[in-house]
Amino acid sequence: MKKLLVLACVAGGMLAGMNAASADMCSSDASYRNRNYSQNGSCDPGTSGLGGWAPTDFGGGNRESPMELPEAVTWTLQSVTLQDGGTITGSFIYDANTNTYSAINITTTGLYLSAFDNSDLKASTVSGLVLENGTFVLQLNAVSAFTNAGGTILINTAGLSSYEGECSNATCKTVLNKISVTSGDFNAPYSVPEPASLALLGSALAGLFGFTALPRRRKITTA
Repeated sequence: MKKLLVLACVAGGMLAGMNAASADMCSSDASYRNRNYSQNGSCDPGTSGLGGWAPTDFGGGNRESPMELPEAVTWTLQSVTLQDGGTITGSFIYDANTNTYSAINITTTGLYLSAFDNSDLKASTVSGLVLENGTFVLQLNAVSAFTNAGGTILINTAGLSSYEGECSNATCKTVLNKISVTSGDFNAPYSVPEPASLALLGSALAGLFGFTALPRRRKITTA
């Protein structure tokens, strides 16, 4: 019984300490403030989603705990078709923390047979990219911004939002014979961020219970 009371006190002290540390870091640590993408304050309770603050109840009221930003994910093109019957396949990595694209590996079939990699990245936004390899141009846009949380996002097929075309010259100043994308989507595995404070608490409690589980030495009594 005494042992359980000691463990409860230790766990309660750790939780209170983490709450105080979390509140202090929210107000003073620039790296925490930078994670608040809504720019509504260092500890915005109304922020949700990527880089936001998740409400957690630590027995002392509803406080805000910083969420670990998920890492970059690989987005794969799925069932992407062109107006001429061709297809677009491949993938790329997008990091929403730095707004950068990498590991680009995309190929097209149909009227134009072409391949694109990192060196062909001409321009990009949070929801699309333009690739030029000196002969062909490929523009792909999503209907919403890419994130590090993953999921499925439709390709924007309105007008010529997404298309493949032919460069008029080596500098590709003019694009000829644009073929629009008619269907498809981008898919990436879901990535769920874990509250850093809860992970720390779990590790600490596991260590405490592991320590108390060690066998005790029996006392030797003498007559």
